[in-house]
Amino acid sequence: MKPFGPTFRVLRENKGYKLKEISQGIITIPTLSNFETGQSDIKLMNFIPLLNRINCTFDEFIYAYASDAIVDINKLMIEFVEANNKNYDKYKLLKLSDNFIMKYDRYHHEAYLHMSIVCEIYSVNAQRVDEKKRAILHDYLSSVEIWGRYEFFLFHCISQIFSKEELKQVRPFFLRSVEQFAYFPEINVHEIILNQALVCILQQDIDECETLMKAFYEKPISDFTQVGYLLFGQFIDGLILITKGDDTGIDKCNQLISQLAQFDQFLQVRNQLSYWIERATDFANHI
Repeated sequence: MKPFGPTFRVLRENKGYKLKEISQGIITIPTLSNFETGQSDIKLMNFIPLLNRINCTFDEFIYAYASDAIVDINKLMIEFVEANNKNYDKYKLLKLSDNFIMKYDRYHHEAYLHMSIVCEIYSVNAQRVDEKKRAILHDYLSSVEIWGRYEFFLFHCISQIFSKEELKQVRPFFLRSVEQFAYFPEINVHEIILNQALVCILQQDIDECETLMKAFYEKPISDFTQVGYLLFGQFIDGLILITKGDDTGIDKCNQLISQLAQFDQFLQVRNQLSYWIERATDFANHI
């Protein structure tokens, strides 16, 4: 009988989790490492919590173990991004959605179901998608103990199209995951928080925006290459002032636009910054 550990390692790495994140409070890192390399076993009472940490049911694990049918979640995300970015071809997205659902029927892995729903949402309209399907994404994100690369990606996708009320229900789980760790593999937490703050400006939910910005500043930026995000955070602070009718916010935002242009990651969005000032001003005028 082959050991369980190597299958667990592939599933863990596939979802972008580190040994430290998964083992914390359950077993030691060396014990988990030995288990993953097949050098030793662990108790079932520890194994089940580990599966929960990587958001994998016992049935899904056994299926992957027995058939070697491990889903490449990175590939699923790339397939969606490529289909969505190519001139917004809704028919290609619908075809991809059908393809994912066929694979879900065959392999019974939740990721196929999730990505099928995401493709359907982007190909038509979020509000036209069956409420039960939208609830599947909401319930999944609300049940995950530790968000990894996949969960943040999924949340980013739905945050562009879910309603204000739907996002309010899921966002506490997002903030909880942000608070738990200072660093996620290949995930820029600061960028995700700022994107969420802009969504709140768009949805005219300033209280929620301020909550997100508080979480943003509680995450220290130690890498010099990330300083641009700190400036962008100050830009959003200016937008908040504008929504409250404080004219100093406009001056603050205009000053930051020229500063942000010095950072490569913001060159392409410089023209959009004026749009956000206009949206914040419109919101203030309609209060």
